[in-house]
Amino acid sequence: MSVGGCSEEGCQRDISVSIMPGGNPVALSDPESWAFLHARCLKCGRCICDKCVRQKMTQVSVLRCSKCGGALEVPECEKNIRITRYLADQAWAGKQYERVVDILERLVLFGVELASSEAKKLEYCRRKLEND
Repeated sequence: MSVGGCSEEGCQRDISVSIMPGGNPVALSDPESWAFLHARCLKCGRCICDKCVRQKMTQVSVLRCSKCGGALEVPECEKNIRITRYLADQAWAGKQYERVVDILERLVLFGVELASSEAKKLEYCRRKLEND
């Protein structure tokens, strides 16, 4: 199991880059403390978790490393995308609508095309949250 920490100031999340089939069981048991999706700075190599990347996207139009200004890239990892989709399904099953929106929006942010069922879930959850 390979683990790294988010390099953004104040973030305590760990980043799981496990090669274990199905993912790191410790990370799966605590998805709020662990990230499966992350970005990496092409210049200095710092890794930034998906939540910090999402926060950066609301503040700027181009993703840059806060330490060196280098461009951030998203490593392609199909397994991590599958795990993130699994977490969205678990949140859906538990009727955790805000969490479903958060997870699915992070997938979109990372350039993942949602399946039609995921897009419908996202729209449903957004409407549900607006009406509550």
